[in-house]
Amino acid sequence: MIQMGERSYVCSECGKSFHLRSNLMRHQKVHTGENPYECPVCGKSFTSRGAVMVHQIIHTGEKPFGCRQCGKWFNQRTNLLRHQRIHTGEKVHECPKCGKNFYRRDKLTQHQRIHTREKRYECPECGKSFIHKEKFLRHQRIHRGF
Repeated sequence: MIQMGERSYVCSECGKSFHLRSNLMRHQKVHTGENPYECPVCGKSFTSRGAVMVHQIIHTGEKPFGCRQCGKWFNQRTNLLRHQRIHTGEKVHECPKCGKNFYRRDKLTQHQRIHTREKRYECPECGKSFIHKEKFLRHQRIHRGF
C-alpha cells in the first residue's frame, strides 16, 4: 500500500512523480500530445474527462474553493492548494543546481533558465533576447512608448 506523500510512479520523460499509476498514465499523454476529450463549450481538448470537467468551471466563472486565511477564491482545488503555500511558507520545488526553493513548479522552471542562460523571448523589433517573460514584456512596453 502506498503511503501518503510517497510518489512511486515517475514519468520517464520529465521526472514528474505520482501516487497512482493511473495518474502517471494520464500525465504521459501530455508528452504524446494525445488529447481525446474535448470541451463542448470552447473545443479545447484534454487528456481526461475529469480535466474537461474541471476546465468547464472557467466558462461559468464559478470559484468554489476559498482560502480560509485571506478569503481569496479559486476555480480549482489545485490552485487553492498552490496558493496556500504562500501562507505556510512551504516551497516544495527545489533547484537541483543551486538549492533555491519555490512555491510553484513554473517559477522553478523559469529560475533554471538563469543557469542555462536560455533566452526564450526575443523582441521582434530589435532582436534583444530575454530569459524572463516579465522583462521581455516590460521591454516591449518601453519599445512601444508605454
